[in-house]
Amino acid sequence: MRPRLSRIYYAGKFYAYPLKAFEALRNLGLAQSIRCLASYVYARAFPVRDPKTFHQWMRNHFGERLFSIFFKTYTEKVWGMDCDEISADWAAQRIKGLDLSKALTDGLRRSLGVKPQGGIPPRP
Repeated sequence: MRPRLSRIYYAGKFYAYPLKAFEALRNLGLAQSIRCLASYVYARAFPVRDPKTFHQWMRNHFGERLFSIFFKTYTEKVWGMDCDEISADWAAQRIKGLDLSKALTDGLRRSLGVKPQGGIPPRP
């Protein structure tokens, strides 16, 4: 096994991938982080019923703000299609198990250096 460094570059800053909660909070800033969380809470409270597109599916799972920050441009660049032209089924098949609440919990654990279940050490 070889260690690898995966990062996201956004607004002039690098983010570890998978995200580390404290690093993301520091890089995004408190105001932007609060807006992302509020957007997520709103999306969970008022989801798009029967999402048809990748955009709608991602919005329901992560909120509009996180979708626009991290997923929209990347997806459109990689696949060469607008997110409203990609089906929700496609998103559900390729993004299985990715959940914001799980990502936040995992990011918080890794930021604190807590070993995940199974005894595997956190990524540097």
